[in-house]
Amino acid sequence: MRSPSLAEIKGRAVLFSEMTPPAGEELKFNKWYDGHHSPSHVQGVPGFLSAMRYQSPEGPNYLAI
Repeated sequence: MRSPSLAEIKGRAVLFSEMTPPAGEELKFNKWYDGHHSPSHVQGVPGFLSAMRYQSPEGPNYLAI
């Protein structure tokens, strides 16, 4: 997914979620997230203007905005 420009990030609400995959399942989690969740639950859904996912440098903890 590409990074949105500041002009594209405008809306009335922000949805965020924190995720920590089970130990030893990070590769499987990322494959599911990138291949199924993001395309089917975020991209192309009315109301969603952009989406970003960040990973903590301290471990397999993620923040999706």
